[in-house]
Amino acid sequence: LGVPPTALAVSADGKLLAAGGEDGTLRIIRVSDGTIACRARLASFARSLEFSATGEALFVRGDGDDIAVYDTVDAVRIATIAAPAAVSGVDGAL
Repeated sequence: LGVPPTALAVSADGKLLAAGGEDGTLRIIRVSDGTIACRARLASFARSLEFSATGEALFVRGDGDDIAVYDTVDAVRIATIAAPAAVSGVDGAL
């Protein structure tokens, strides 16, 4: 990765690893060969990451309570979910 990770997640099928770095970059990595499938620049570092059940989307929580949703094919932000602080975990997890 080149920088310390702030959050990691593995897709349910084990094919993809998502890593958020201290540099604010989101990397989606193919586990089979370790190559970076795609990357995106985040507004801040990722505090938590979670793949959808199908692995087609990645939920990213940064400094705020909103959750950004990224497509895992090209790391394009496809949606934002406004989440009140009361819904968030105590440790900042989704």
